[in-house]
Amino acid sequence: MKRLWAASMIFAMTLLTACGSSGTEGAAKATETAAGTKETAAVSAAGADTAAAQTEAGADSYADLPEMTIHIANTAPDKASLNIHSLAFEEALERITGGKIQVEVHANSTMGSDRESAEAVQMGELNIIAVTAAPMMSFVPEAAVLDMPMVYAGYDRETIQNVFDGEWGDKMRGAFEAKGFKLLDVFTGDAYRQLATNKKIETAGDIKDLRIRVMENVYHMDFWQKAGAAPTPLAFGEVYLALQQGLLDAHENPLEVIYFSGIYEQQKYLYTNANTTLFSVTFSMNLDQYNALPDAYKQAFNEALAEARAKSVESYQNNMKEMRPLMEESGMEFLELTPDVVEYLQESAKNSYQMLADEIGAEWLDSLFAALDAAK
Repeated sequence: MKRLWAASMIFAMTLLTACGSSGTEGAAKATETAAGTKETAAVSAAGADTAAAQTEAGADSYADLPEMTIHIANTAPDKASLNIHSLAFEEALERITGGKIQVEVHANSTMGSDRESAEAVQMGELNIIAVTAAPMMSFVPEAAVLDMPMVYAGYDRETIQNVFDGEWGDKMRGAFEAKGFKLLDVFTGDAYRQLATNKKIETAGDIKDLRIRVMENVYHMDFWQKAGAAPTPLAFGEVYLALQQGLLDAHENPLEVIYFSGIYEQQKYLYTNANTTLFSVTFSMNLDQYNALPDAYKQAFNEALAEARAKSVESYQNNMKEMRPLMEESGMEFLELTPDVVEYLQESAKNSYQMLADEIGAEWLDSLFAALDAAK
């Protein structure tokens, strides 16, 4: 990969001179990124005439600013809403700046795992990573709050998003900056990790010894252990085969992930009200690189981010409507957990809250619950 990055070094030095910012060292690393062909066509503009007018206006506004290329990595499939967000950001930013900023989106893990990409962003070897909250907790421990079991289950998307966009979200953005990341956006498309199983869960006792795949996340592990299950950390790419071979009984993921991965072919039941953990997306840039941007480009980022979020949320909600019938036709049953089982899961999560409080301080969860209740 270093050989690919080397091709952009001359351009990096040109950008450094043009920007003249105090974050120049980070900017030098910023463009030492992977060159490559764009993965897919950008999300279409609202209309040809409007797009042309915006492009012309952008060209005038940014005429004196340096040209640059931004590289974004994610591990999502092409049509997943997380990647739609990256593509929408690409289309909007190129249009708004009249092409002065070009964006390359690298989906499908082509730049490595989430952890590898996050580390590259932190080191300044990659510009932006689009990823769920869980992998970021290895770099920003406070990010675990975005991914805690059962925390968000009682709140709707608008309430959660208002909290992420408000004062509590500012605190999270500060935690990312302390670790060298600029948290450009954090949002949810009303997506939760739903429980998919090969045995019916009718009572809390049915969870006992349930062999469920989890991410390598200590809080998720503790949650399912306290619920009586037998959680097994496993790379996502191995889940399909493990289910097929009968080594697992269950796993949890958003509906579109279950569909795009084909895992629904190996699972009998999906519990639509489990809502075990929020599927929140973080969109983070190397902090030094962001600080080196001209102010006009930072404003362009903000405008593009607003468009990208809206299109990603719309994409996820459309996917939900389209995919469920297809999964039901294949034989998967969509069920709901009883209120008693949901309450049991909520109680099982409380120990992991204490674990998190011991790690990063109780104030993080206390302030989150207060903000969520106030935003209702």
